[in-house]
Amino acid sequence: MDSMNIEKGGMWSAIINPYIEGQLKKKTGVNADIDLGIKATTDKNGRTHVHIDLDGDLSEEGWKQLLILIGVPKIVTKIL
Repeated sequence: MDSMNIEKGGMWSAIINPYIEGQLKKKTGVNADIDLGIKATTDKNGRTHVHIDLDGDLSEEGWKQLLILIGVPKIVTKIL
């Protein structure tokens, strides 16, 4: 069984998090602090199980903007 881990706060996380933050800002205009953790395991049948743990800190306005960009109806964002 093969496995790959990118732990929160680890070296790879320190490289990947700023990249994701930059891409999010570039493509959506939303500023967010991202903390990403990934765990992937491949079993003997070749199937891979991936667990992604993503924490993000952003403003309320940024959160609403992000929800609208991914297609959440505006009525839902008004409730928030």
